[in-house]
Amino acid sequence: MTPHGSRSSAIVALALLLALRARVVRASQDPATDPTRDRPHVLTLALAIQEGLASDPRVGAEAESVRQAEADVRTASQPPNPSLSFSRSLVPFGSAFTPDRQGGPTQLDVELSYPLDWIVFGKRGAAVSSASVGLAQARAAFGDFLRQRRSEIAVAFVDVLEARDLLDLARQDATDLERLQAIAQQRVAVGGAPAVEVDRTAVAVLEARREGRRREAALRVARATLAASLGRTGADAEFEAEGDLGVGTPGASPDVATLLLLAEKARPDMLARRHAVDRAAADLHLARSQAWPSLTSRVAYSRQYQASLGFPDATSYGFGLDIALPLFDRNQGGVGKAASAQAQTELQLRAALLALGVEVQQAASEYAVAREAALSEDRAQLEAAQRVRERVEKAYELGGRPLLEVLDAQRVYREAARQSTSGRAAILRAIHRLNAAVGQEVVP
Repeated sequence: MTPHGSRSSAIVALALLLALRARVVRASQDPATDPTRDRPHVLTLALAIQEGLASDPRVGAEAESVRQAEADVRTASQPPNPSLSFSRSLVPFGSAFTPDRQGGPTQLDVELSYPLDWIVFGKRGAAVSSASVGLAQARAAFGDFLRQRRSEIAVAFVDVLEARDLLDLARQDATDLERLQAIAQQRVAVGGAPAVEVDRTAVAVLEARREGRRREAALRVARATLAASLGRTGADAEFEAEGDLGVGTPGASPDVATLLLLAEKARPDMLARRHAVDRAAADLHLARSQAWPSLTSRVAYSRQYQASLGFPDATSYGFGLDIALPLFDRNQGGVGKAASAQAQTELQLRAALLALGVEVQQAASEYAVAREAALSEDRAQLEAAQRVRERVEKAYELGGRPLLEVLDAQRVYREAARQSTSGRAAILRAIHRLNAAVGQEVVP
């Protein structure tokens, strides 16, 4: 994509974000026009990302950095202004000049000067080159900020889905234990079990209800965290997350070497680092061009008023060229500082590439572990725990198993269900983090 195309895309994207933000604000300010005002708003992952980018003031702040860089390019592109000076000299102090009291004559000077070093020594071109690379760097940094915000919002959204499903599991567990309590009461009533079994099931039901309240609190915290990242407050913070933790059968990610190559090319922060190196080189060229002396051309007009001396007034012109003599200051400090900055940015790029390798490898490893657990281990464990629970509970209802064995089977199934839910959430988070680490979608 050409720089002009990337700039246009960035402007269009930002305009869409601002338009979405305005629509959200209008809807919150005018509840009478909101058809869903009597129920929580339904929020999908795509809408959450769009709304989060549109309402986050940090996005606007980063966009202003791009505008500032554009202004720097415009400033560097402007040619210098000419200078115009007026002076009146040899004005008599006291009485006027005469043939008997000669002096002067009084003179009017008008001078027009214009610097030439900006074009003769290439100073303007060096400044434009540095500012242009700075603009590319600012755009890449803005793209990297959007990359990170998308990942953060997606992970927060998955946290809400996980908290919601864990709450559903806690409620279902309480319902199952209440049913088991009813069975125990029936067995005690017919003399098939001691009365203590009713108390044991009652304790289990109370603990399940407490777990449900803890899960409700966790869901409220997850929703509040996501709402805050979207810039929602008050009534706008109430919403229902639309989606599930279904992962299907996600494919294996490419090998780490391939992921690293993709990340080095696609990650906006790596692009910004490379632009920083290019800008440092452009700044060094600019500093060296500043070592050239200032060069200014002059054109002058003079008018001598000598009629009082018995001579007609006279008009003349002149021209000249001013040049500074770089005997001492040849911008040695600026050149040395720019050279050091160039070496610094190159080292920072190397360090960023090393850190990128660690980040990509960690994200790929987390995805591989989460994928294996979600697709095989968690699923198999849950199915086995469910079969054991059903068989033991049926046997207990017929009097063939003790209550403690039923409660243990119920606990094992509950832990397996929670682990399965958390595992599916973990793989979704791992997918978002891996795609963010690479800078593009490598796992759908």
